[in-house]
Amino acid sequence: MSLEQTQQAVLGEWTSIAPEVRPSAQKNADGTIKPFYLRA
Repeated sequence: MSLEQTQQAVLGEWTSIAPEVRPSAQKNADGTIKPFYLRA
């Protein structure tokens, strides 16, 4: 694989394999904070 082929391969669309979890303003029925997931 040449340098140009490698550069083209890494320029593709990147997707995070680990979801980022953040607290949201919404709460569950028992009052606990409901997390939401970001897709990067």
